[in-house]
Amino acid sequence: MTDRLRFSQWASVPTSWASSIASALLLSLLPFSTASAQPSPLSLDRPKSDALPIEITAEQLEYLKDEDRYIAAGTVNVVQGSVRLSADRLTLDNRSGLARASGHAVLRDADDVLSSDQLDYNLRTQSGTAVPGRLFVKKENYYLDAARMDKTGEDHYELKAWSITSCDTDEGGSPVWRFRGRTARADLGRHLVARDVVFYIKDIPVMYTPYLIFPMKTTRQSGFLIPRLGYGTLDGLRVNPEFFWAIGPSQDATLSLDYRSIRGTGAGLEYRYKLSRGSEGQLHTTVFDDHITDRRRMETEFLHVQRFTADFQARLNVHLVSDIDQFRDLSASTSDRVRQSLTSTFVVFRRWDNQEISLLARMTRDLVTRSDTTLQELPKASYVLREYRLGDLPLYAGLDATAVNFWREKEDEAAGLVRARRLDAFPRLWTKLNLGGIVLTPRAGYRETWYSRDLISDSPTRRGLEILDLGAHTRLTRIFEPSGSGRLLHHIDPAVVYDYVPFVDQTRLPHFDDLDQLPRKNSVTYSLTNRLAWEDRTDPEKPSAREWIFWKLTQSYDIHAKRLEDDPGTARPFSNLRSESIFQLFDRTTLDIDTFYNLYRRETVSFNSDLNLQVRRPWMIGVGQRYTREGALSPNGDPINPLSPADSTFWYSSPSPLLRFLTGETRIELPGKVILTSRVYYDVKDRAYAEIDYGLQYIGQCWAFAVSYQDLPDRNQWNFMVTLRPSEMSRATAFAF
Repeated sequence: MTDRLRFSQWASVPTSWASSIASALLLSLLPFSTASAQPSPLSLDRPKSDALPIEITAEQLEYLKDEDRYIAAGTVNVVQGSVRLSADRLTLDNRSGLARASGHAVLRDADDVLSSDQLDYNLRTQSGTAVPGRLFVKKENYYLDAARMDKTGEDHYELKAWSITSCDTDEGGSPVWRFRGRTARADLGRHLVARDVVFYIKDIPVMYTPYLIFPMKTTRQSGFLIPRLGYGTLDGLRVNPEFFWAIGPSQDATLSLDYRSIRGTGAGLEYRYKLSRGSEGQLHTTVFDDHITDRRRMETEFLHVQRFTADFQARLNVHLVSDIDQFRDLSASTSDRVRQSLTSTFVVFRRWDNQEISLLARMTRDLVTRSDTTLQELPKASYVLREYRLGDLPLYAGLDATAVNFWREKEDEAAGLVRARRLDAFPRLWTKLNLGGIVLTPRAGYRETWYSRDLISDSPTRRGLEILDLGAHTRLTRIFEPSGSGRLLHHIDPAVVYDYVPFVDQTRLPHFDDLDQLPRKNSVTYSLTNRLAWEDRTDPEKPSAREWIFWKLTQSYDIHAKRLEDDPGTARPFSNLRSESIFQLFDRTTLDIDTFYNLYRRETVSFNSDLNLQVRRPWMIGVGQRYTREGALSPNGDPINPLSPADSTFWYSSPSPLLRFLTGETRIELPGKVILTSRVYYDVKDRAYAEIDYGLQYIGQCWAFAVSYQDLPDRNQWNFMVTLRPSEMSRATAFAF
């Protein structure tokens, strides 16, 4: 029969023992705290409340009054709050404070477990010995084993014949990896320090280190990160060791070395901080001594965000490089190598329900040519009034206003590259009329633009334009409800808009952006949108829907179309017909097609497509292509006149070169947590591969591995990474591609 004792205080034990017995035993469970700047929520240095009841159950329970000692045997359980101590046998010496548990002794607090064959613990001094001892902390998933584990002070342990791993193993099995040594000192929540340490894979010793500092926390713990390795035909052997420095609860830094046996050596610093809930930022800077170009190459990027309120913010983004070829020569990232420019900005903005004011400064660095005539905006002030109803009238007002100082380091008046200041104001009025389901929107506006100089002299100039717009749109819907738990929805959205902008001579205006050359417009643009969606109503409270088909046709008709100089007898008022379509007929499968078709030449002038296909679960395929006919006039939307829908009206810029490009990507998840990836970029025009990437990743429970190969036009490159923390694989992906 099981005996049970339940009491708020020990019957003949001093009250201070009752308040500390559970907390003292629990302390040995917490070597792996995850918050370096805050006390652990399970900290046991503070005594438990005396009122917290303690319950002891055992098959046999005896109190020896003369010796002031408790003896329990047979399925012994001691419970106080979240602390549970179980063993085959337990003795508690009230005089010395020594609790001795033997035979399958297990101490639990929440998810933390300390197990031992023999556990001695002094509840007064909070010191003790486990022979042998195994400590498991679930949150960090660390297993710390020792033939003898001595607790010598607050969070300090002396270990003999020890090992540590984060790998789960079956009973009696060997972990995938572990560190082993003869003696070590562990400061829980910080580091394990040891000498003469051997690293094992399974039971095979693979590496010896005379000294080891092992971080006992998985987050925000200072220490060295596992180096990343690589090899390139121009770089040689590449080694990137890194050191993470947890400066404090609101700031940290990563210091790195970039060693390339052929190219040179560099160093980097990444510093992150959070001053308050609304103030944070980061600094990234690198310096590299390039032996091939015999130059010191530097990059600095600084970002700061200041949120005064949700609608009042300031952002600073500075990005600088020492030379324009730096990314192409040094970076392994595709996105970095194809950069055309670098932009640094500072913006302050304030938003209200229907208006916004902002101040912007923008500096741009051209990475294609070494030009000192690159246009800068220093500064630009903007005000936007979106939709303001005039009293109770069915009339709405809007306003776009900007003031910009365009600056260049050097002017070239012969090429029209000048400095100037520009003021632009675009007020407008409109109303909405619902005519039996057809919404009619007549709008009128006037755009006034003032320049501090014209194109060929320092004399101020201006331009004024009346802009008229009349739009109409409606929606037709039909619902099909076949037998079952779903229904099919078909929407047809026809729309038409008429735009009028008179002709104004703009030849003497400086040209900074599209706002400076507004074309004459007397055109009608019409569009027809089809949407087909399936709505699953298996759960009436949480219906889900997926749009199967989206298809939109758009075209413009120029009422006063100009005759082509090379074919004066034929007017061609119709713009290219644009077709936009997205198909999602199957789960995890998307086909996106964007096409422009010339009705007069009966040919496709632009065709872009992307197909992303999930073949069952483990296999993903993505293919795409880009085609633009040589000499085609690139279509643009209407970003200048907000009266027109952004994608409904087209005018054209300079003729484009022939563009024919293919892209492909695949990802396969193989059994055993192995992932294979590949990407390819093929230039059809030049019949050459612009880039081919191959990658392999393994992400296990307690370790991960990544290797990639890049075939670039000017070099080939291998990248390697091994980590004992699978959460770091995001670093491997960024490093690989």
